[in-house]
Amino acid sequence: MKTGRFNRHRITGMAGMPEGVLPYAPTIRSSVGAYGNTPFNRTPHSQRGVVLLIALIMLVAMTLAGIGMMRSVDTGSVIAGNLAFKQATLNSSDAGISVAFSALAAVGNSANAVNDKTILNYNNGSPCINIPLASTAGCNLGVGNINLPGYSSTPISPCEVTGQNTGQVNGVNCTGTENTWWQNDANWANAPCADGNNCNTMDVRYLINRMCTGSGLSPMAGPPNQLCQTFTTTGGGGGHSGLGCPGCGSTSIFYRITSRSKGSRNSTTYTQALALVLR
Repeated sequence: MKTGRFNRHRITGMAGMPEGVLPYAPTIRSSVGAYGNTPFNRTPHSQRGVVLLIALIMLVAMTLAGIGMMRSVDTGSVIAGNLAFKQATLNSSDAGISVAFSALAAVGNSANAVNDKTILNYNNGSPCINIPLASTAGCNLGVGNINLPGYSSTPISPCEVTGQNTGQVNGVNCTGTENTWWQNDANWANAPCADGNNCNTMDVRYLINRMCTGSGLSPMAGPPNQLCQTFTTTGGGGGHSGLGCPGCGSTSIFYRITSRSKGSRNSTTYTQALALVLR
């Protein structure tokens, strides 16, 4: 800090004091010069623009906070929308299960069920000449073709029936990847729409697979060419599942129903259910 300087002042006409020089009357001058303004001498002029700078900083901070809040709200809306679309496909996939189950029950519970259930030994579209006594699902006493959309008398791979990851079943190599067949769109190429109207309402499709290793064979054929996932009823209302039971009278065959529902934003839901039909 630049020090002050004492000047001599001549004072005249002061009462009670002789005219003369008052030695070293102190006058402190502000230290303005080469040293600049000191903290003790800041003027309003020297502080101009500080408030504007602070205001700009606050404005930028508030803008960034607003942008962050908008992004957070937008992300929350997207997540909520995706969950809603996923729930919609889940609800719709139940419709595919219901339609497929009704089609299967129409054969298994018909008035001519003893003969009509032989239809289930063959794939959809097979000639009815092989089942001359059947009179449902497109067959009329040996005339016509089986009309049971989405139905197959075997799964995609017979290894799914036995649950094998290695070896062979009916000449088919088991690799352990058979349980992911539903991820392949090619396997859904001929799957019918649950709404029966080209999936105009929503893309819900279904497939029905009899859990047996052989097509065109009765579950009674037995191994080695025919193994089926079965449930056998025992006394007292109990039962047990297994692979085939040719000699059992109260044995039901497992049928797997798979439903795929596709919605907006690539939301897809797969649902599976098992149904039992007494053979």
